[in-house]
Amino acid sequence: MMDLFDKDLILPSLFSAITGLFGWLVGKRKENVEVDSNEIANTKEIIEMWKVTAKEMKEEVAELKEKIESLTTEVHKLRAENVDLRTKLGLTNEDNENKH
Repeated sequence: MMDLFDKDLILPSLFSAITGLFGWLVGKRKENVEVDSNEIANTKEIIEMWKVTAKEMKEEVAELKEKIESLTTEVHKLRAENVDLRTKLGLTNEDNENKH
């Protein structure tokens, strides 16, 4: 009975188990490398998308600043014109507040 377990069963089984374990470890490591490389590629894509979005937002902010400056200038001109017209009509802020 000991002969049966000696060479014909134990050695091939042990060899198969070691080979299987080694194959699993190598496969697992390769899988981890592939996952890491996919994560790196995805991160690079996200960074590029962020850069494009940031550039677009920067350009839009610059445009909006120009519009704000233009509108602020227009508001100041209109206020000055309003003061001139009130002065010509002899109105003051107090007169206007009493009418409401």
